[in-house]
Amino acid sequence: SYREIIQYIGDSDPTTRRIFEEILAQEEEHADDMADILEGL
Repeated sequence: SYREIIQYIGDSDPTTRRIFEEILAQEEEHADDMADILEGL
């Protein structure tokens, strides 16, 4: 998972970590959007 990758990277590569943190944030937002859609059905 993205969280595991972020943990693995730790502080050794801040640029790559930031990229994965941004991806994770987007994925969480998409999951929230999908949950809202499903609730509306």
